[in-house]
Amino acid sequence: MDKFVVCSRDDGSGGRLISLMNTMAIADMLGCDFRFCWASYQETGGGILNSKYFGDDKIKVNGHSTGEVYDIFDEKFIKEHFIEKELGDKLGQYNTKNMNIGSLDSQNPLCYSMNKENSFVKFKNDFLQDELKRFALVNQTSDYAKHFYFDEGQSKEYKSKLKKAFCDIGFNQNIKNMINKAREIANTYLNDGGYSVLHFRLGDIVHDYSKTRFYGKEAIYKATNPSLVLHIIKNSKNKIILCADDITTSREILKVANNPNAIFVDDLRDSKNNIEAFYFDIIIMSMATQLFGSTNSQMSRLCTLINPDLVVKEIYEIFSTSEQLQIIKETLPDLKNIPQTSLAFVYFHRYILESKLNPGLNGAILNLNRAFLLDPSNFKYKIYEIKHLIQDNKFEMAEYIARSSMLLDHDGFLYILLKKLFYGYTMYDCHKVLIENTNLNYLYLSYMSARILYDIGNIQCAKYIVSKLNTNNWYINEFAKKVLATKSEFDEKDKILEKLIINNLEIDNLKELSQKELDDIKLQNENIKSNNQKLQKINADLCFALNYGTAKSRIKNQLTYKLGEAMIENSKSLWGYIRMPFILSYIKDMHKKEQIAYNEKIKTNPSLKIPPLESYPDYNEAIKLKNHLSYKLGEALINTDKSKLGYITLWFKCKNITNKSLINKE
Repeated sequence: MDKFVVCSRDDGSGGRLISLMNTMAIADMLGCDFRFCWASYQETGGGILNSKYFGDDKIKVNGHSTGEVYDIFDEKFIKEHFIEKELGDKLGQYNTKNMNIGSLDSQNPLCYSMNKENSFVKFKNDFLQDELKRFALVNQTSDYAKHFYFDEGQSKEYKSKLKKAFCDIGFNQNIKNMINKAREIANTYLNDGGYSVLHFRLGDIVHDYSKTRFYGKEAIYKATNPSLVLHIIKNSKNKIILCADDITTSREILKVANNPNAIFVDDLRDSKNNIEAFYFDIIIMSMATQLFGSTNSQMSRLCTLINPDLVVKEIYEIFSTSEQLQIIKETLPDLKNIPQTSLAFVYFHRYILESKLNPGLNGAILNLNRAFLLDPSNFKYKIYEIKHLIQDNKFEMAEYIARSSMLLDHDGFLYILLKKLFYGYTMYDCHKVLIENTNLNYLYLSYMSARILYDIGNIQCAKYIVSKLNTNNWYINEFAKKVLATKSEFDEKDKILEKLIINNLEIDNLKELSQKELDDIKLQNENIKSNNQKLQKINADLCFALNYGTAKSRIKNQLTYKLGEAMIENSKSLWGYIRMPFILSYIKDMHKKEQIAYNEKIKTNPSLKIPPLESYPDYNEAIKLKNHLSYKLGEALINTDKSKLGYITLWFKCKNITNKSLINKE
């Protein structure tokens, strides 16, 4: 039976090539063949394949091009290794009739999940001996030495094969010509005393042909601060080549720096084709004496795989926080002519740095306002401004900013406010401040809180807020209708919150009462004070849930519950019973993978560690889930795995658990 190691990424060229090189190296060590997917032509922003492409802000940008498979590879390499329909059919009938990047994934029962915890020997034995698994999926964008337990000999072998993999890729003649030309130029510079490279990345993180710049602080360290670039270029005493995707900003920086040691890579290439330019640049970068760049950039990572001896200097670690801030202050006057979105990016960095060193309202507002004036469709700057104003108890000004922003572009403002990526909401820190400080006296701030609460699923709190918003504003009223029409299953805490908000509002009304009326309700003051404390506790619980989820969701995400849930779902049909072993095996593999990823994450950043289950506000209610049928069945299956004879009695155990569950319901 033929087995393959396969990769199928659909992002940029850097990530795809790293994955392909890993695939080739692992396949070579296993003694089997490899295959790769290559999604159809892609270029972020929809530009054309040459240097004349301009983003929406009219900035000349080398696009995020990957090209068609025939734009990159030669016919022999494609014929032998590229996945097409015929190979998909050979791999089996499960979701593979049109084998492509969408169907080739770890949910396929024919796929072996490459878990980080496996030693290479264990992975090799398990994969090659498993009669069902036909391919192992490799999609890492770093080297596997960080994810497998190699012994010293295996690690050296892997590193050697990884370096060799790039040379073994069957590039077409156009790409080969660019690679050879780059090597020739690099060797000339190396023979003349060597050179450094500064990888200046802005592209989709900064310019307005992409929405990434809207997403809070997401990926801002994947792009390079133009102030730091100017400082390094201006002060370099040795030959330094600037490799960049933003042609306009780079030329302005080189003009201002006026350093004869600085060379622009765009002036070294014969071709201006974006795809060919990419391969030229990675050779120039990988052959350098040292590389200034970001290890968050896949292009920089790719260069270290091509040349393991390359010294990479993380540009945001070269300078301290205070040094970065000083460099920005010194270089800002010289950057006045760079594109507006690039300059807005500099002001946003200044805002972040000053927030760390000199936290204060005036400085934050000034930098955010300057950034917004330069990038007026990016409402993240206004949302951060609202956050700071609320924290400084300037609700009237925050209300004005919220109102004017939504009048300017309601949908654009809410898109940024509620944007959610795989790890959660990009503006989470602002959400927390808005929810904790909800005040029904401020219409637009309350509307923002209601939108957040509704989006995270706290329907009852959103209902209460919108029911108290008295306005003729059509989009607020339309949203209120939608919320009030939404059915919700809310617990006692939501009911208490509604009562406490009402009591909290009564405090403001006390000022309008007569002395006699105040005397009559004096005895209620202590109760109101207590209720306010409870309100703060409930708000804190809500923020806790926003950050860590609920105890119920934690238990439902345990392997025990997930297995039982899958057993119930797949016991409703004959086909379900047939595929159940594959589904359960997949759930186990994915759960193990998630646990490994979590452990790696908290090793890097211990603050991300999830609190103990007992500390969750809904723990006492959630613990009842352990008596549910799903949990009991999953528990029985896991206990079965621990016993050699367990599977013989499993059916009877499950039947007994199900019968007991039915009796308890009655």
